[in-house]
Amino acid sequence: MTIDIKFDANQQYQLDAINSVVDLFIGQEALSQGFTTTTALDRGGPDALFDEVVFGNSLDLAGSTLEANLRRVQDRAISQIDGTQRPLIDEELRTDLTTEADGLDFSIEMETGTGKTYIYVRTIAELNKKYGYTKFIVVVPSVAIREGVLSSLRLLKAHIRELYDGLQFDSYVWDSRFPTQVRQFATASHLQIMVMNIDSFTKETNIMNKADPDLLNGYAPIEYLSACNPIVIMDEPQSMETQIRRDAIRSLSPLFCLRYSATHKDLKHLVYRLTPVDAYDLRIVKRIGVLSITKDEDFNEAFVEVVKIHSTRGGITASARIHKTGKLGTKPTVLTLRKDNDLFRMSGGRSAYQGWSVEDIHAGVDGNRGFVEFSNGRKVYEGLAAGTHTEQHQRLMIRQAIESHFEKELQLKLRRRRDIIPARIKPLTLFFIDKVANYYPADGKFREWFEQEYEFVRSDPRFRALEMPEVADVHDGYFA
Repeated sequence: MTIDIKFDANQQYQLDAINSVVDLFIGQEALSQGFTTTTALDRGGPDALFDEVVFGNSLDLAGSTLEANLRRVQDRAISQIDGTQRPLIDEELRTDLTTEADGLDFSIEMETGTGKTYIYVRTIAELNKKYGYTKFIVVVPSVAIREGVLSSLRLLKAHIRELYDGLQFDSYVWDSRFPTQVRQFATASHLQIMVMNIDSFTKETNIMNKADPDLLNGYAPIEYLSACNPIVIMDEPQSMETQIRRDAIRSLSPLFCLRYSATHKDLKHLVYRLTPVDAYDLRIVKRIGVLSITKDEDFNEAFVEVVKIHSTRGGITASARIHKTGKLGTKPTVLTLRKDNDLFRMSGGRSAYQGWSVEDIHAGVDGNRGFVEFSNGRKVYEGLAAGTHTEQHQRLMIRQAIESHFEKELQLKLRRRRDIIPARIKPLTLFFIDKVANYYPADGKFREWFEQEYEFVRSDPRFRALEMPEVADVHDGYFA
């Protein structure tokens, strides 16, 4: 079965990011598509054996024009979700092109998950359309990112062709086994996109930097690339900040560099910024709720298990098991707890219980478990059969995650009923576990706790409007 992926070409924040780069070069003469300018590949000197014509990029704008364009881009305001305007880039992050040492080196800050690769591929197409640029090198820090970029280029080919009047481009990865592919890159007159791992050309011993008299007429592959003055796109440039890697980028003789990342270490000339808060407010990233229970002190040393909560005419009490020190040593002991009881004193002065005074005791209501609340902010729920506090809190996290899922299901049901959201939206709750043995076997403690807590929450009257599936059908998945 073939799955077609449909790309939305009209996401405003993506268009803003693309235009922020394209508008840096307003005034540059637009050249015929597929043609820029010719440059002789020539080492110079009387011993040069040949000149080979390549198609390269060129920039004819005066420095003052580039400076004015940069200032105009950085001064832009963008619309927020509430309709108000805010500066795209804060004043302290704006730069003066004429006084900076970075030259034509521009940063685009994009929050993770907002389509960074899509944006720079569209930017390539726009630069080709408006200014005729044809030579682009995407430099990545790792094989994993390289493969992701190549996959995106394949997926986007039809989309780009549709958007840009049938625009054709060649995209491929630099492969040291086939060094002659740089000749195709350099001599082709149409759009070329080469993807390279930064480590493939950082050393003189790399194939990229070695001249072989039997290949490429004795020229090193890097000489073909640098003769084109390619536009270099740096994906995750914070991984390319060592001197060796900076020198490697410089050896490509880039016309200019575009740096795309969510976590820049060294901002050059910032031309677009989409922060995590911006992405969240614009509802363009996945919203993930993370449930965790933090511990301010070591729970492994303080054991409290609430066996049962009792409501009597005399008030509410709780039977609790703690570790009490006596004449025969420390052992689990069941005690009756009342408001203001101090477990430090009741345990025989064990230091682990300092701060464990009973703040309040809450009886269970409407199917919800009761709990004992302590002055240190801890809550210990009734009937959690756990041997240690770690287990007690793990089970509590499972319970609260299930409750949160049911609450989200209920919210979505009500919103679907009012036609606020489409019917296909479905919440997903993930549990990150410490080891497979706690879940995968049929008697794994996480599996047993989940099944027990799911049925307990499912029977809660609050969720009677939901038609939730049987427990066996809702947790049959595990992946590493």
